[in-house]
Amino acid sequence: MRVLCTYSLRAVLVARLMLASAAMNRTPAWYTSSVAALCLGVACSSASSTGAPPVVAPDSSVVATDSTSAMPDAAEMPGEDAAVALPFVLESDQIVAGESFPAAHTCTGANTSPRFSWTSGPAGTLSYALVLNDLNISFLHSVSYDIPADTLELPAKMDATYAPSVPAGARQTKNYGGASYGYIGPCPPSGEHMYEFTLYALDVATLPGLDRNTALKAAVAAVKARAIGSATLRAKYKKP
Repeated sequence: MRVLCTYSLRAVLVARLMLASAAMNRTPAWYTSSVAALCLGVACSSASSTGAPPVVAPDSSVVATDSTSAMPDAAEMPGEDAAVALPFVLESDQIVAGESFPAAHTCTGANTSPRFSWTSGPAGTLSYALVLNDLNISFLHSVSYDIPADTLELPAKMDATYAPSVPAGARQTKNYGGASYGYIGPCPPSGEHMYEFTLYALDVATLPGLDRNTALKAAVAAVKARAIGSATLRAKYKKP
């Protein structure tokens, strides 16, 4: 049997066929191995003489991978100095979310405002506004606004005036009672009511068109028109 190996690719194919034949006991192993080696040698020498790269039979055990596919895009990788934005959260150490108001902050007690603190509002926040609402009857209690953007807390017992001393620059509407400015706490006519404090982040430092005579609803409408974020705190109350 004479095997003629003319082209490098044909030589490789012949070698593979001869090996397969040996495995099936159709050709003596010593003969098949010799011819296969000769053909592979011809293939390599032929490729070398023509300047073409040698043809190598593929190895089925090797899986080609793209070395760049596992690397994240540079645009997806956060910079070392990238700030992680925290959730916008309103809290109070005197009112527990979902629990009952302490009497001191209701009409059955001193009715003074509780202390609040919060995390920074979203990017672009230039001021804050705090609104208290009775959710059961959708009844507004009070509104404080023009709270400076660098302020992240309100003190307990805020001044009951249009322009409280702390925080400087803040303003307050008259509460639903109409006799004073600022906070007035829960005083449900019957049963237990749920109350909600909403802290709004605004895109203006000073709300335009508001003054000491602005009504609650008008103030809330102005607040919502410039809001870019909000955080809430709810608590309930029932008269004893």
